Amino acid sequence: EIIAQYGVDFDFVNIDIEGGSTDLFMHLFEKMPSVSMWVIEHDDRQYEIIEACNGYRVLYLNGENIILARNYK
Repeated sequence: EIIAQYGVDFDFVNIDIEGGSTDLFMHLFEKMPSVSMWVIEHDDRQYEIIEACNGYRVLYLNGENIILARNYK
């Protein structure tokens, strides 16, 4: 519904859905190629997220969140 209403052209996306953030990220990642930076509450699935996002760099990782950036210098 979000994509239908707002489209897919965003620079920054933050996903924090208790227990469902990684699944939503996996669903949205391929549909939103213009996102430059993602912040995801990783639900202890950080390595699955890292493996899925070619072309992005991990800027920050802690016990709850991961920050990924594309084309970051």
